[in-house]
Amino acid sequence: MTMGIMVGGDLGGSAIGVAPGAKWVAAKIFNDAGESWDSIIHEAFQCILDPDGDPLTDDTPDVVNNSWGIDIPGVCFTEFQPDIDMLKTAGIAVVFSAGNSGPSGNTDLSPGNNTNGYAVGAVDPSMTIANFSSRGPSACDGSIFPEVVAPGVNIRSAYLTTGGLFSDSYAFGSGTSFAAPHVAGAMALLVDAFPGISPSELERVLEGTALDIGDVCPDNAYGYGLIDPLRAFDTLQNNEPRVSVIPCSHDFGIKGFGKTFSLKTITVSNLGAGPLSISDVSLVGQAPEDFQIQNDACSGQALSPGASCSFDLEYAPFTGGSSSALAVVQSDDPSNPSFEISLSGGAIELVSPNGGESIPSGTVRQIQWLAPPEAVDFNLRYSCDGGANWSVIGRNVTGTTYDWQVPVYGVDMNQCLVRVTAFDASGTKLGRDESDGFFTIEAVRITVTSPNGGESLQSGGTHPIQWITPPGGSEFTLRYSCDSGVTWSMIAKRVSGTSFDWSVPVFSENQHDCIIRVTAFNSLGVKLGRDESDNPFSIEVVRVVAPNGGEAITGGGQYTVTWVTNGTVSPVAKVVIRYSTDGGATWQTAGKVSGNPGSFLWNVPAITSTTVKVKVALKDATNTVIGRDRSDSDFEIK
Repeated sequence: MTMGIMVGGDLGGSAIGVAPGAKWVAAKIFNDAGESWDSIIHEAFQCILDPDGDPLTDDTPDVVNNSWGIDIPGVCFTEFQPDIDMLKTAGIAVVFSAGNSGPSGNTDLSPGNNTNGYAVGAVDPSMTIANFSSRGPSACDGSIFPEVVAPGVNIRSAYLTTGGLFSDSYAFGSGTSFAAPHVAGAMALLVDAFPGISPSELERVLEGTALDIGDVCPDNAYGYGLIDPLRAFDTLQNNEPRVSVIPCSHDFGIKGFGKTFSLKTITVSNLGAGPLSISDVSLVGQAPEDFQIQNDACSGQALSPGASCSFDLEYAPFTGGSSSALAVVQSDDPSNPSFEISLSGGAIELVSPNGGESIPSGTVRQIQWLAPPEAVDFNLRYSCDGGANWSVIGRNVTGTTYDWQVPVYGVDMNQCLVRVTAFDASGTKLGRDESDGFFTIEAVRITVTSPNGGESLQSGGTHPIQWITPPGGSEFTLRYSCDSGVTWSMIAKRVSGTSFDWSVPVFSENQHDCIIRVTAFNSLGVKLGRDESDNPFSIEVVRVVAPNGGEAITGGGQYTVTWVTNGTVSPVAKVVIRYSTDGGATWQTAGKVSGNPGSFLWNVPAITSTTVKVKVALKDATNTVIGRDRSDSDFEIK
């Protein structure tokens, strides 16, 4: 019924199909219960080669419509592929209904999905794919399925006459079984107009002239589109070329910035009836510099009907975020001289820190990146060993910035990287990017400025300890040592600010190897680092003022020895003054004074020497030395 009435017409002439003048013959392959066997179908294909069994009569059909299929969607059965090859070799075009297992993808049926099959899907009067129409791709070779579409919803067709009760009986039906005969009829028209046209030429010209509906480019719902028999006729009549490009759009997806994506091969075919001249393939649009044409075997080529060429497209973005461009194929196709291929891609680009920066330990540093809109969730990590090991900064981060609490290191870390990994709303990983080069996380920097070496502090006095705080430093612990750092004594804990008035301890001897240590902590109590005085300072109990070195004193005369006393462990009862004429190797008493007057009139011996020193010793009531000092350098008696 569908093989004849919708291809040609009924015997009464009251119904007109696609090819009303066509002659037709039917081969019944299903019984009245809708059952059949492979052997019967093989016999029917054999019958088609010579319907009347007489090789002397010319009754071989030009087109065979098959409104049937093996109703197991998404599976490739090749039982009848040799039969189809046989018919096509004999010059018979073969058309199959795509099947009624839609609307999901991978619902294609055999034999229509065979490599040599030609499947037809169904559209409604609004040219929208029918919900039931089977979709591809082909389970046999992954190619586009169906090849084309035709009307297949609410089609008026011949119906049972009930034994002649109704002379003109019609009904409305839907299905791809009603769509396939439209294509078979169109092929019959073209064969009639162009005798000798081959099955492959028929298929090609119908694809090349189909009205592209649905998604741009051939797709697995509409195939190449809705057949246009008149345009197919004009193309053959005028020997016109028809350019076809597969795919005619491509999304390279999302990866890390600076990464080269896999090449995508684009195939350009001539689906027309005359030679197709391709002058150029070029890139235009929003970001053509992010895409590259490689291995171009199309520019400057002339393709005969049915021939094809190819070129590769590469996506290597220069910037993060989304990119798009058009690859344009320039040809002499009169209906589409500039065929545009839509290209898109996205890159995750880490902007900062991206290499070369120096970031202080313990500070807050903003990480910045670029991403296309579909990237909505990000994981951040860092490495300070050149990427060998990675630590988490943050998970499920939104936006394109993140305030990173930089870790604290005691030494400079010079091989640091940050990595950002992007995910879409479903949690699918899209891509990642890392710092282009190493950056440095600087060791924590706290600097003691006073006392920092060379100062003389007063025993029992007050002296400000001062320091420069590191970023994030909020509390400080202070210690001192007067044995060059061998042992340490606490000054204060949890000090805030950048200075502290230190009550210098009282000593029984002058201290010359003293240093200060300041240790910094952040608000969470995490140690940030420490610093010490660069050089030792002194804490003085008593200091000789004169003679203190460099003076020239007359022998046999008098000289006032003076000194300054700071805090002592007990009251001074007396002061003993001594002198040395051999640089301090031996000492002689110059005199004693009660109390601590701060001066003594010395009767200088009548000698000459250039290596003279004076020593002052403080003693308490128990005759214990509680402080002493001597001239810093030699003076002269002359």
